[in-house]
Amino acid sequence: MGVINFRYDALDDTLATASTQARSPRDVSGERGVNEVINETGVFQTIVLPIVAGLMMVIVGFLASVLVIMRNFVDLENDANRPTSSTDLWLLAGAVTLGLITGVAAFLLTRKIALNTKQKNAANLAMIRWFAADNNLLISADPLVDKDTQPGLLFRHGLYHHLAISLQSQRGPDFQLANGSCLIKTVGKKPLDYRYAFIRLKLPRQVPHIVLDSPRNNMLSAIGWLASADYGPARQLRLEGNFNEYFRLYVPQGYERDALYIFTPDIMQLMMEIVNDYDIELVGDSLYIWRPGAFTFTDKTEMQALEQIINRLLPKIEHQTDYYNDDRTGSEREANIVAPAGQRITPRS
Repeated sequence: MGVINFRYDALDDTLATASTQARSPRDVSGERGVNEVINETGVFQTIVLPIVAGLMMVIVGFLASVLVIMRNFVDLENDANRPTSSTDLWLLAGAVTLGLITGVAAFLLTRKIALNTKQKNAANLAMIRWFAADNNLLISADPLVDKDTQPGLLFRHGLYHHLAISLQSQRGPDFQLANGSCLIKTVGKKPLDYRYAFIRLKLPRQVPHIVLDSPRNNMLSAIGWLASADYGPARQLRLEGNFNEYFRLYVPQGYERDALYIFTPDIMQLMMEIVNDYDIELVGDSLYIWRPGAFTFTDKTEMQALEQIINRLLPKIEHQTDYYNDDRTGSEREANIVAPAGQRITPRS
């Protein structure tokens, strides 16, 4: 088991500009879907949104003109002999002109803001590209996540999971860093756009489904998982010491001893130190480390923190799970399988 040692030249403020100017896109490893996502967002922000804003202001001007005309008609009805005054005509022309000017100004201002945002996003993406290239990471985006490729519980809840950006290792420790979003159903309301970030680490063995919920982030409650799991065969396992103040540990019924085998005191202590505001999930041969929001891949400090999580936690979890075997299967260790009862914490049907 190796460790990762990220190169941070691309995220160094003093070097980033020179780095992005000195390279061409051909120097970068594969970027499946990233450009398409950025371009689609850019079209909406730089063209559609300014047009809508401009039209809205024109409509406001038009309504103001209508009010002036209606006022003029009311005055004429009250005094049929009074001719339309030049003041009324000037007010009408002024309202129309003001609406057009305001509409154009709204279009230009919204477009300028959108272009500045797009330029900033493009600069950030360039930094992430160079960071990925320097560290042999595959950068990609996934407009619709295939649940067969992501066994994590979050992908079983919510609709239309989308990975805005993902960094996948291509050598050394097998890991993925990603920002995603989905729609969460809410009772009597529109679906909620929920954003999340995760680290996915590859384990050497298949393990039971184990979930550690951190009360600090409220993530599992937000997606509705706790509400369903409480009615299923899952049970909360209380551990010794103050670990229960940091995490609520859920396991399939009958797999309590397996969880204690994997989560040794030194692993629990490490988790309390470095990932106490994340939710942790073991499923299949993957370890997920979840939190709401998004990773800032252009922030050197945050990337160093993620690097430390991987380097400190993965070796211990990998070492402990490397000897795991589910004796309920009746199979030899080489089969590397978990009995159906332990594969998923599922709600009662």
